[in-house]
Amino acid sequence: MADLQIPQPTSLESPLLVNAPENTEFYFAIGSMCNPVSLALRGLKPLGSWPAKLSGWQLEFRGAGGMGNVRQEEGASFHGVLHLMTHDDMIALDKIEGSYLRLPVPVELYDGRFIQSTVYKMDENRLLTPTNNPPGERYLDIIARGLKHFGVIDEYISWIQAHNCVPRKKLHECRVIPIARPLQPLKPCEDSAVLNDHLSWRGLLTAEQVAQCDGKEGRPLMAVLSGKVLEWQGPLDAAQYQYAMANHAGKDITVGMAKNLYEPRFPIPTTREALPMEHMALIEDMFFGWAFTGPTPFWKCVGIAPYWAERYNAILEAESAPPSTAEAVPSSSNI
Repeated sequence: MADLQIPQPTSLESPLLVNAPENTEFYFAIGSMCNPVSLALRGLKPLGSWPAKLSGWQLEFRGAGGMGNVRQEEGASFHGVLHLMTHDDMIALDKIEGSYLRLPVPVELYDGRFIQSTVYKMDENRLLTPTNNPPGERYLDIIARGLKHFGVIDEYISWIQAHNCVPRKKLHECRVIPIARPLQPLKPCEDSAVLNDHLSWRGLLTAEQVAQCDGKEGRPLMAVLSGKVLEWQGPLDAAQYQYAMANHAGKDITVGMAKNLYEPRFPIPTTREALPMEHMALIEDMFFGWAFTGPTPFWKCVGIAPYWAERYNAILEAESAPPSTAEAVPSSSNI
């Protein structure tokens, strides 16, 4: 992305540490926001960034995905990156960290000075899985690369890299959002059926049709991920529904998910067409873990976007082919 601005480390001699501009505040990053690419992909632009240490607290990995969290613990300490953020960027960060609460903490710079800062702590009332779980290998890789970029001490980076984690999935291990069987030949969805046929198969849906489904005034809530059109079927009072309304309603969220789930092994995501198949599969697998693993899935696949029609038709042909020729066409395992 030509205009992607990657934040750089800031000197401890910077006057920003003494006289921060109005409408700014310091934020202590502990997870993916330690990484400059993760910040840039979310449009966050720190005015300054420094390696720092938080004492009296410990880093833990919590929730179903093993995401970073802080736990108060006497005598403990851990390192991260202190960013000076604008008020607007902190509002944006609040939306990104939707299941976290802000806490004020004193953070120590590497020259011994203390800076009053904000750190995010998980809201236990919003955790679907309120237990500690190992983080993903990708997540730790993002953190470690960011810590190195901003000059955090090698000892702490080594601790992050050596932490117990869930290995990255191989392509064939990725879970996929299910489509109702048997597959049906794709037909364009009639405009009259877009808003009215709740949770039924709509067929081929255009971006304009999906955009109508914003969840407002009784309209269905839809989003597109990796070519699959999804409709919300979960409870309307769920925290995930409020997040989906604010971030997913009527949109193709594929590139946005790729940015939020930045994978350092692949090129920085810019367009859907530029996303490698393995990255797309990892995104779908991650979304599956959030939305399809509970007793009742939050979403249901109700259609296909035009850019995915060719692959859908190839899989339909494969499943319809006689056994003697079925092996010559694409496998249905990735639908």
